[in-house]
Parts: sequence; C-alpha cells; structure tokens
Amino acid sequence: MKVRTTNALMKYLREKHNISIEGTKDKKNLRNIGYYHGYKGYRYINNPQNRINLSSFDEIFSIVDFDSKLKSLLYPQIMQIETISKNIVLQILVEEYKTDEFNVIYENGMTDYRNSNTSEEYKKKMKQGLSVQNNIYSSLSRSYNNENKIVSHFYSRDRHVPIWGIFEIITLGTFADLIKSLEFKVRNKIDKKMNINIAFDTNAKFPEKIMYLIKSLRNSIAHNDVVFDVRFKDGKIDTKLCKYLENEIGCTGIDFNTITDYVLIISVLLKKYGITKTEINKFINDYFPNFKEKVVSKNNGIVDVLEMTEELNKKTIKEDNELAKIFLKKDQPIVTYSIILLNIIVFMLSLLDYNMIINCFANYYVNVKNGEIYRLLTACFVHANFLHIFFNMYALYYIGPMVEKYYGKLKYLLIYLGSGIMGSLFSVVLSNNVSIGASGAIFGLFGSMLYFGYKYRATLDGFVRSGIIPVLFINLILGFIVPNIDVYGHIGGLVGGLLLSYIVGVYRKCKKKNTINGLIIITILIASLSYMLIIK
Repeated sequence: MKVRTTNALMKYLREKHNISIEGTKDKKNLRNIGYYHGYKGYRYINNPQNRINLSSFDEIFSIVDFDSKLKSLLYPQIMQIETISKNIVLQILVEEYKTDEFNVIYENGMTDYRNSNTSEEYKKKMKQGLSVQNNIYSSLSRSYNNENKIVSHFYSRDRHVPIWGIFEIITLGTFADLIKSLEFKVRNKIDKKMNINIAFDTNAKFPEKIMYLIKSLRNSIAHNDVVFDVRFKDGKIDTKLCKYLENEIGCTGIDFNTITDYVLIISVLLKKYGITKTEINKFINDYFPNFKEKVVSKNNGIVDVLEMTEELNKKTIKEDNELAKIFLKKDQPIVTYSIILLNIIVFMLSLLDYNMIINCFANYYVNVKNGEIYRLLTACFVHANFLHIFFNMYALYYIGPMVEKYYGKLKYLLIYLGSGIMGSLFSVVLSNNVSIGASGAIFGLFGSMLYFGYKYRATLDGFVRSGIIPVLFINLILGFIVPNIDVYGHIGGLVGGLLLSYIVGVYRKCKKKNTINGLIIITILIASLSYMLIIK
C-alpha cells in the first residue's frame, strides 16, 4: 500500500474527491485531525451511504471542530451523571442488605431471575446475573494486576473489596447490567431516588435503560469516535422511555436519532439530581444558541446539526474577529512615547537643579504624611542619574506599546499612573528612604500583561511564560539583592497593575462584577496603607 505524505493527501483530496484544500492553514488542520479520522469519519451522516456534499476542507474541519466541542460539552456532564447514579445505587444497596460485601448483595439482591415466567427467560436472566458477577471479578483481577490503590489495599490485607470500591472500577455498562439484575423492590427504590415518575415505569426498568443510553454516548466520546450524528446508537430505544421524556420536557418526537435527544436526557437527569437551573441552562446555551426553539420545532436531525454547526461557526468567527482587533491592530503607541518624553524633560530639568527637583517632587514618607500627596505621582517622573532613566525608559519602551495596544490608550494611562501611585504608596509606608523613578509604574505594566496573558492564555501563554515572567522574576530578585533599589515600590506597582487591570478589564471587555470587586479590594488596600502611614 502506498503511504501518502500530508502534501500527497491534500493533492488526493483535490483530485479524487474535489475538495478545495490549499495553504499552510489547511495543511496544519489536516495534519491535526488526520485524513482517516478527520475526512473518512466525517464525510457522511450516520452511515457511509449518506454522504455530505463537501466542497472545501473548511467544511470538513468545521464539522470536526463542532464534534470536538460537542464532546467537550457532553463528557463532564456524563461523568457527573455516572458518579451521582452510582452513589444513589450504592446507598440503596448498603441500606437494603445491611452489608458492603458484593457476594452477599449478589446472592440476596441480584435475583430478578426468580420472577421469570418461562424457563428460557429464567436462563437468560440467570446468565445476565452470572455475567455481571464474572465481569466484576475480572475487573477486580485487572485492577489488582494494574496496582489499583483501592483493590490492592484490601487484597493485601486479605479482605474483600467493599461494594463502593467495586463501583469505582466497574464500567458504566457493567453498572447498568447490575441494576438490571436487581430484584424489583430495589429497582423501584432506585426509580424513586432518581425522581422518576413510577407511573411511567411500572416495571422499574428506566434506570438501567438510561444507563445503557448514556454508556453508548460515553464510550463513543472516550474513544474519540464521531458523535454528532449518533452513529454510536446501540439498538432500539424503549418507546416508553421516549414518551416519559417527552412528558417531562413538553415536546414530541424524541427517538434518539439525533444528538439533541441525548442533550435533552442529560439535562433531565441533571435536573432530577438537583443540579441548579442556572448550571443546566449554561450547559445548553453555551454551545447551542436558541436550542429550546430548535427542540420544540424539531426537524430531522441532520438539519438540526447543520444549523447548530453554522451557529457555532459564526460564534467562532466572531471570537476570531475580536482577537484580530486586539492582536492585529495597528496603532502608534502615542501615550507611551509621550510618557517617555515627559520623563526625559523632567530629567533634563533635574540636571539644571537636581536638589530642587528632589526636594519638591520626590517621594518621602514625612512629606506625604504632612499632606503632600501629589508626591506619590510626581516621584514617578523623577530619576537619579542617566543609567536610572535609561533602564527605566528602555523597559517602558519594551512593555508599554504592548499594554497600550492590548488595553487601549485610556485604560493604559490609568494603569500606568495608578500603578505608579500604588508603588509610591507601598514605598512610603514600608520604607524610610526617599523613592523616585518610573519603576513602580513599569512593574504595574508587567502586572497588566500577566493579567492579559491569563485572559488570553490560549494565545499568549508561551509569551507570558518565556517573555514576561522571567523578566519580572529577575527584576524582583534584583530588588532584594542590589542596594538602593526600591523593592517595595516595585511590589506595590505590580500589585496595583494587577488590580487595576482586573478593574478596567482588557481591551473592549470589562465585567461589572470584576470592576466592583476590584474597587472594593483596592479601596481596602489603600485605606489600610493610609492608616499604616498615619500611625508610622
């Protein structure tokens, strides 16, 4: 068999399948999703005969991307449902049989076979129970061989593994089989504990059927199979369960032939298990805009999927455009250059009469304590010598344009001046020395980049870790080692930059809650520092 390179696969897609695929972006995406997983798996809906009329690789990638986001959405909810369901059954079993030993529960509780009407039914149910027992023992054996901590702990002490330990290692399928084998009165208690209307479930079969449904989806997600077109669906779904869900939700047409129905049953279970309405709505609305309307007026599943894919793509495009406005914005750092110029002018004036500049504008706790608060700001523009202003202005030239670009000019100016004042305030409270220089304000800019890097960590994580944090760390360490460096001003500026960035928000993004919380924090901090200055 001929092995094709990525370039060869691109050519093959163009010539054999008439798929438009060109350029570095398409090549990278093809390499990331794979030809066999990405194209072969996503070129049809539900079965290979139902081919999607694809014309470009962007269409393929959008379907794969949608499916990936769908898995990310569903998997945490499924895990939560699995955990809660196991805990419900575990509690009922222990209370009912007054033991945590599986053998006792098996002998006394897994007796549904006794209610069989025919010998064939008896054999079938008995076989089911024995299969559960065998699967549990096999799971225990594998877990012990793999040095599972729970199993090893009990086996090393020659004790049985309690039922709660068994529930930690068994699969969702084995769990569903166990429920199925339990006697009616226990299954009925599980029904009630899951808040299922027993009028719809007279045989107490819904819990096991629900677990089987969830299991198929869970396994498909865990193995990174395709989920958007429910090709993982395993067998015919109980019509009684479908009718029950329709009654719970108030819509019709539930048959689990579309992924929307699985979202619905997950939502119902989360509600039954006491998850808040806010959390459930967030689960639905984050990835499915106008989902409720779609469910009420359900078309066939393909239409629903395509509509939701389109909406998700629009959301992604919007986010990309927002990022482009920030990172691709061409803007002259006028504010940064103006601040640098102002610092240079003040420095040149200090060359004429250094003592006068220091006496009038430097930061010293006695002067500030006596009411000369303006010094907290003016000191940020005064420098001791050429090297002092050179290194500060070089740092400002390096970091300033980025902050100005990412936050906007007004927010940038507020962060710079506010950080400088906060640095000066830290200095007068925690030090007895005269402090001057733009270092506090510049450290505030580094703080603002840390916050920005956190908000956009998917884009800037590498730069923050390699370009910002090391520089910041080295300068903080130097502040403690090298004499005559106002380390308290640096720390105060950094704190001020982080807090002010939190308050004002990044470019075009400002959450009211963050602003209020940030203002409360910074008010408390300033009040505390002011009190310390008064009593100093």
